[in-house]
Amino acid sequence: WHLGHADGMNPQSQGFEDSLNLHGAYYLPESHPDVVNAKFDTTIDKMIWSSGQYSATFNGGDPFAPDKYVTDYYTDEALKVIEKNKNRPFFLYLSHWAIHNPLQALRSDVEQMSHMHGHNLQVYAGMIAALDRSVGKIVQKLKDLDIYGKTMIIFTSDNGGMLSGNCWPLKKSKQYLEEG
Repeated sequence: WHLGHADGMNPQSQGFEDSLNLHGAYYLPESHPDVVNAKFDTTIDKMIWSSGQYSATFNGGDPFAPDKYVTDYYTDEALKVIEKNKNRPFFLYLSHWAIHNPLQALRSDVEQMSHMHGHNLQVYAGMIAALDRSVGKIVQKLKDLDIYGKTMIIFTSDNGGMLSGNCWPLKKSKQYLEEG
């Protein structure tokens, strides 16, 4: 949620009934046995790893630790919203943290990327697999409830590539008008 935290700027003040927000940056605790971490030697990455935490908030309440990998947790919560609202029009804004640093993927997803070269690339691809799995579950839920044909799904991203990355053939990166 990038509108800020001043009075009137939280999701409920903007018309949302409920809001599940990532409070920390981690997808799972850094030392969790099911997570594989990938780190870059950049100032931003070092700052995120040193100050990150594994927590979320619901409707502005106290931070809590989700019970699983954040991408999967958000997906499961979105599925509950769809089920709860299946008989009426609804708006679900699911803004996954993935794919965003810090790079953390489930070990089971990274193991499927053994054909790729490079640890960081395997972790990144594992994160993409988790996001893809999320979209698949949501689409399947809509089909199972027979509301898929009545549903509009919009995919968007708020960022270009990493400041330290190469976005070729596109120009520039985050924080520029020409977000690659």
